[in-house]
Amino acid sequence: MSRLDSLFGPKGTLAKEFPGFVHREEQLVLAETLERGLKSNTPVLAEAGTGVGKTLAYLIPLLHWLDKTGASAVVSTHTLALQSQLVERDVPALLKTFPKLDIRPIALKGRQNYLCLQDLDVAAGDLLNIGDPKFTTLQRWAAETDSGDVAELDFSYPGWSEISANADTCRGRECRYYDRCFYYKARKNADESNLFLVNHALFFADLRLRRASPGGPTLIPRYDAVVFDEAHHLDDIATRAFGLEWGSGRLPFLLARARRLTGVESGTLAAIDALHERLLTPFVEARSAEGFLEEIAPSDEAKKGFEELKGQLCAAIDSLATGLTRLADRATDAVERDRASGLARVASRLSTELAVIQPVRTDEFYHWYATRKTRTGNIHATLTRTPYEIAAPLAETLLAKTPRVAMVSATLAAGRDGFSYLKARLGLDSEDAPAPLEAIQGSPFDFQKNCLLYVPRHLGPPSSSPEYTEASLAEMENLIALSQGRAFALFTSHRMLQAAAQRWQGNIPYPLFVQGELPAGQLIEAFKASGRGVLLGASSFWEGVDVPGEALSLVIIDKLPFATPDSPPQRAREERIQAESGNAFAMHSLPQATLRLKQGFGRLLRTQTDRGVVAILDERLWTKHYGKKLLAALPDCPRTDTIDAVREFFATTVLP
Repeated sequence: MSRLDSLFGPKGTLAKEFPGFVHREEQLVLAETLERGLKSNTPVLAEAGTGVGKTLAYLIPLLHWLDKTGASAVVSTHTLALQSQLVERDVPALLKTFPKLDIRPIALKGRQNYLCLQDLDVAAGDLLNIGDPKFTTLQRWAAETDSGDVAELDFSYPGWSEISANADTCRGRECRYYDRCFYYKARKNADESNLFLVNHALFFADLRLRRASPGGPTLIPRYDAVVFDEAHHLDDIATRAFGLEWGSGRLPFLLARARRLTGVESGTLAAIDALHERLLTPFVEARSAEGFLEEIAPSDEAKKGFEELKGQLCAAIDSLATGLTRLADRATDAVERDRASGLARVASRLSTELAVIQPVRTDEFYHWYATRKTRTGNIHATLTRTPYEIAAPLAETLLAKTPRVAMVSATLAAGRDGFSYLKARLGLDSEDAPAPLEAIQGSPFDFQKNCLLYVPRHLGPPSSSPEYTEASLAEMENLIALSQGRAFALFTSHRMLQAAAQRWQGNIPYPLFVQGELPAGQLIEAFKASGRGVLLGASSFWEGVDVPGEALSLVIIDKLPFATPDSPPQRAREERIQAESGNAFAMHSLPQATLRLKQGFGRLLRTQTDRGVVAILDERLWTKHYGKKLLAALPDCPRTDTIDAVREFFATTVLP
C-alpha cells in the first residue's frame, strides 16, 4: 500500500480523522497525479468533478512535499471565498491532523487590503472626515488592530481607496510609519512562511511586476511550486494581467486629491480635466457599449487627431507630475510632502499607461473600449490594451522558471478534446514546454440515478424575437411548477433575465430571487432558506452557486452559452485564428461554450443524495453537429425531449 493509499483509503488517516470522509477512487488518482508532478518537476492539468474532493487531493501531497524538501509553494484561487476556506478551515484541519509537518502558511493579499497610516494622517486633515463617525471608528480601529486588514472591519468605509496602501504613494523605508506599516509587516511574516495562499489577481500582478522589473521587488516571496485552484479562470486573468486597462475614473480621482494640496494651480487641473473629457467623449457617446478603438477613429485623420489629443493630455499630466514633485521638495510639513510626492508618482504612471493606448492594432495587441452607466447615471469608459496571446509571457515569467505548476478545476477539459484548448492558450502544447501530466476524474455522484437532462425540441432554435421569448419563459414556468419552485434559472443575457424577473414578480407562487437585488452571498442564502424559491442569475452565477439539498432541484439554462460574437475580445481572437487559417468556431467558440455549459450543469448535484433535473432550452443540442460534442462533455445521465419525463421524474421525488 502506497503512502497516499494509507491516507485516502477507506480505513486510512483521513477516514479516521475527518468526520464524514468517504473514500473516493477519483480523489486518490488526483492526489497521485499531483504528487508525481511535484516529484518530477512537471506541470499538471487536472479536472475533478463535483464531489471528488479536489482540495484535499492537492493539499495533502503538496504539504508532504514541502515538509520533505524544505521548498516553498503557492496555492492560488480565483475567489476570496475559496481562499478564506483554505485559510480558515482546510489548511488548519490538515496541520492538526499532521502536526509533525513543518508547514508555515500565510494568506497574502494585495496592498489595497491594508490600511496606510501615512494616508490616514492625510485623510484626518480633510474637512469632510472631521466629525464623521465612521472615520472616527476607523481611527480607533487603526490604533488597536494588529493586521490593518480591511477584512476586520464590520462596516463598509466608502473612502477606503484613499487610505489603503498604494504602490504609487508608498515611500517604503523613507516613510515615518515604516516600522509600524501593516503591509510590510505582512510581507515580513511572508518571508518566514513556506506556503502562500493567494488569489489569481495577486499572483498575476506579481508575475507582471517580475516581468517589468526583473530582480526588483515582488508581491510574493520566492516559490518552487504553484497550485492553481479554479484554474479555468487563468486565461482571462492572465490576459488582463499582461494587458492594460485605463479607466475614465482614474484621472479625476488624481485631480480631486491634487486639489486638496496648497500650491496646486486650479487652472492647470481644469485644463487637464478638459483634455481628458475631449479624449473620452467619442467613446462615451458611441452607439455601441464596446468596440475596437479604430471603429471610433476609422480614418487616418481621426487616428491622427486621437494621437495628438492623447499626446497633449500626457504632456499635461507629466507637467502636473513635475509640479507636484517640486511642491513636495518645498514642503515643510511631512504630511503635505508625502501626499505631493505620492501623487506625482501616480500622475507619472497614468501618463505612461495612457501613452501606449492606440487606435490601431499591432501584431501583439488590440485596443478596445467599453462603457457602462454608473448608479449615478454617469458613463464610465475603459480603454483597454489586450494581448492576442499569453503563452509567451506566461512561459517567460512562470513555466520556464517554475515548471511545478498544477492547474486544477471542476471544469477544465473541453469535452472529448480534453485539455487541448487550455494547452494551446497557455503554451503547454509547444515543443519547448514540458508535456504536462493529465488527469480527468469525473464526479463520483450517481448521475444515472439522480439526474435527468431535459432538452425540448418544440421551441425551435433560440432567437431574440418576442415570440421565442414568450415561448421560452412559458416553458420555464411549466418546469418550475413541476419542481414546485426549488429552481435556479441561468441566463446567457441580462436582457432575458430581466424579462423573466418582470414577468414572474408577483405572478408565480414562489419567492423570487434576482441577481443584483442583494449581494450575491446574501441572495443565495435567502434562496436556500426559502426552501421553494426561484433564483435568477446570469454571468458570474454560472459558477460558485452551491446549494446542496432539496432547495435546488431544477436548473434551467435558457440557451447554449456561446460568447457574444460582437464583443471585441471574441472578435479579435476569432479574427486572429482565421488569419492563421484556423477554424475559429471549433478552436475557440465551441471550447469556451463547452466549459461554460459544464459550469452551469454543475450547479445541480452538490452532494451524493441530491436529485434533480437540468433543463437546457436549446434544440441545437439535438440538431447541430456540435451538439453531440457538447452532450458528451456533460455527466452521463438519462436524457429526454419530453416534459412528461420531467413530470414523472419529479413524481418519484419526495418533496418536503
